[in-house]
Amino acid sequence: MANKGMQFDPEVLTTKEVTDILEKFPSSKTGIRNRALVAVYLYSQVRCNEGLDLRPRDIDWDRGSITVRRGKGGKRRVVSIPTEILNTYVRPWHQVRPAGTYEFCTHKGNRLHDSYVRRMLKRAANRAGISHRVHVHGLRHTGAFNLAEKGVQIRDIQHQLGHTSLDTTARYIDHLGADDRIDRVGAVSW
Repeated sequence: MANKGMQFDPEVLTTKEVTDILEKFPSSKTGIRNRALVAVYLYSQVRCNEGLDLRPRDIDWDRGSITVRRGKGGKRRVVSIPTEILNTYVRPWHQVRPAGTYEFCTHKGNRLHDSYVRRMLKRAANRAGISHRVHVHGLRHTGAFNLAEKGVQIRDIQHQLGHTSLDTTARYIDHLGADDRIDRVGAVSW
């Protein structure tokens, strides 16, 4: 792996970039699946393998939640995902997916590999005209940043991300949106 051990600054996608990525997937079965998977990563903030390990029974369509059965450290958690996102992006895939153990599977019903996801996101970013690196961890950052911007409490974000320590969550989102924070603080009239 060429990037192994390298540190990259997190890059939060803009609303337009998110829309562009989701809209640029083809209407093929593979495109429908990949769009659904990207939406799950972005709107539920699950880790790469947590998304790939999802089984159909892990999705609660009515409640708007996903059960991560074996997250980092072997921990189970239930995360929120808007029902609108499930219905718009995930349900179309769910209705045409082949029989198999995993929700996001190959055309033969096998589990996708994380290296496939990395390549797929790179292609999706290129189709959307995004020049910076797009990856699952960046989608987690984007989702966490958007939750924080919308006023979701940090403890709720901590649980959503599956962090053991609140300090990890704070570090995770504190460095994001520095330009916005500078503009807000700078606009305060003394």
